[in-house]
Amino acid sequence: MNRYTLLFSIYLTLVACGPSSDELSPEEKYTLDTIFQRNQAKFKHTADSLCTIHRDSIYKLVVDSLKAEYKEEINSLMGKTEEGK
Repeated sequence: MNRYTLLFSIYLTLVACGPSSDELSPEEKYTLDTIFQRNQAKFKHTADSLCTIHRDSIYKLVVDSLKAEYKEEINSLMGKTEEGK
């Protein structure tokens, strides 16, 4: 875990244990924005890597799901049911 993620986690823990408020203070907004801007490229790279890794399996799952729906729709249009096979 890198240093900024650890600091951000500690910060969130402390904020969650503190008094409740609906809005962040300007200092909190600035701190969070700074952390995000510094790590945005790494976040994007990680997200892109995850998309690349899982793209084929997600694509296959979506295609299989669509095929099943279309098959069910065709069968219902033709008056067939699962029981009548």
